[in-house]
Amino acid sequence: MAVNSAALIALGVLLLPVGACSPLAPRIPEPAPTTVPGAPTAIELGASIAARAEALASFQGQGRLEYEGPEGDARSANMVVVKAPDNVRIDFRSPFSLMYTVATDGEILVAYDRGEKVMYRGAPSASNIGRFTRVPVTVGSLALLLRGIPPVPAGAVSGSVAAEGELWRWDIPVSSGGKLELLFERGGLLPREVRMEDPTGRSLTARFSEYRSVGGVETAHQIEALLPDGGRVQLHYGVIWRDRQHGDNAFRLEPIAGVRVIELETEADAVAP
Repeated sequence: MAVNSAALIALGVLLLPVGACSPLAPRIPEPAPTTVPGAPTAIELGASIAARAEALASFQGQGRLEYEGPEGDARSANMVVVKAPDNVRIDFRSPFSLMYTVATDGEILVAYDRGEKVMYRGAPSASNIGRFTRVPVTVGSLALLLRGIPPVPAGAVSGSVAAEGELWRWDIPVSSGGKLELLFERGGLLPREVRMEDPTGRSLTARFSEYRSVGGVETAHQIEALLPDGGRVQLHYGVIWRDRQHGDNAFRLEPIAGVRVIELETEADAVAP
């Protein structure tokens, strides 16, 4: 299987960074937050995201994905496992067998095509993740969005909060010149949407819906991403577990006898939308 077709199978891997080269991990100036009457503060919204990330630090979800875009259409069943902050594993299945695995321990990214008996290995950079997912994002944000959590720079407490229809919109300053906007429900402050744009105008939007309780935590069971190339990927979880224990070996795939290993070159990271 060629790398491009492998990317189709792996397109359920969503989505953005906590690394320094992305608008999702900027160095943020710290002006006083501005709000409108009755709105939560940026500090409160940042705290709600941090609490959600902590509550879902150990995450496992079983479901299905659908992709539509320039590369064609693709559907598969999948199992997602995340161990915060940057350990991710996604297994893609046909009705009969495990087809493909993408995994990273935060240091090495591995994409294993079982049918072709080929294993790709390299740094979990935005360019390498984009090579297999068609979404040039870094692993920290991938780990967040797979759990239904908008990527927010650690410690973000600045920006303006305003009303947008029935939602609150938090505009977070981005030093690179891009945009980062988060939308929340007014009751409960559940994240509903994140809009990301890089300085060139490329944009990516992720939406979170179908919230249901998982161990007492309201958790999005559907994540939809509108991609920079006009494609769309939808990840729908049928079942989610939290607080399952996952050893480090679950996120490390070592070369196997009879499997061809291709080392990925590290290219300059694309600026994530």
